[in-house]
Amino acid sequence: MSYQILHQILPELASEEFKEITVLGKNSYNVPPATYWLVEAYCNDKACDCRRVHIYVISSIDMKDVAEIQFGWGSERYYARWITHDPTATLSDLSLFLKQNVKEMQGVSLSPSGPQDQMAYNMMNMIYDTVLSQKSFIDRFKRHYRLFKDKINEMNYEPED
Repeated sequence: MSYQILHQILPELASEEFKEITVLGKNSYNVPPATYWLVEAYCNDKACDCRRVHIYVISSIDMKDVAEIQFGWGSERYYARWITHDPTATLSDLSLFLKQNVKEMQGVSLSPSGPQDQMAYNMMNMIYDTVLSQKSFIDRFKRHYRLFKDKINEMNYEPED
């Protein structure tokens, strides 16, 4: 599974619906005052339907990634079936290892392979409270995901190795 930035595949959409958060002062998240850009990335594997977005959080202070957040909107049931390729699988059918994979796929977490700044956990909580807890943003990620997948299929896109 490889992720690609939305701007690379759908630049107009990404520019029109770009999200940023401005933190103006001291806050309960202990995040420094700055503007933080949320850069979306989606899986570019045509056969994959992971229903996830990776959000790179970039600080205006130094233009560096301060967190890479992953968010999956599929249900536990969906991910149990998706991981096992079994249309009847439930979470209780899975091994402890696969249950953990399902838990990591669903909801919000820090990407274990992503660049994580020292404040990444605080940033994830702020993004969850201000963005990922709002149905309108989740619906927007779902729409972007579908448009991204449609575009890479239409382009006969092949990811670079």
